[in-house]
Amino acid sequence: MAKALFVNKTEIAKFTAISGNLNDDKIIPFIEIAQDTHVFNYLGQQLFEKISLGIINDNLEPDYVTLLTDLIKPMTIHWTLVEYLPFGAMQVTNGGVYKMNSEKGNAAERQDVDYLVEKSRTFAQSYTQKFIDYMIINYAKYPEYYLYTQYGTQPAMTEVLCGNWYLGSEPNYIQNDAGPLKS
Repeated sequence: MAKALFVNKTEIAKFTAISGNLNDDKIIPFIEIAQDTHVFNYLGQQLFEKISLGIINDNLEPDYVTLLTDLIKPMTIHWTLVEYLPFGAMQVTNGGVYKMNSEKGNAAERQDVDYLVEKSRTFAQSYTQKFIDYMIINYAKYPEYYLYTQYGTQPAMTEVLCGNWYLGSEPNYIQNDAGPLKS
């Protein structure tokens, strides 16, 4: 089965410091990881599958195109960087694991890479919070966000950011036709 990617390499290069000449095979696995872990967690299974199938079948409804373009793509782009940056300078081959060198520059130190990862995580969390805030107000447009099945995955509907600390909480929500309500 085909797998939908919410972003592509060109979009990542356009909105981040990633070079436009980065090979697709270097970044695509990290797009998938970001989608399958972080983005899936916030969209929940039903909305994630709706967006994925809409991309594959090229039939996303206008409200979902807006959601994808304005909120999901920025979130996916920065979560992709969080996952890619620690591995960007490494190459795994039959001969082993190698740290790549550039003829035009020096390899970044670990603390520099860690700094970039944390900056990317801050951006990703900010875009994720914007998504959550938008969904709280506009949940009626996207019933898949709050109508999950017993076997589906409920989206993480809250996130509290405090500096470099992540204080996640999972409030109890009651499901009804009007949308999510705190219990």
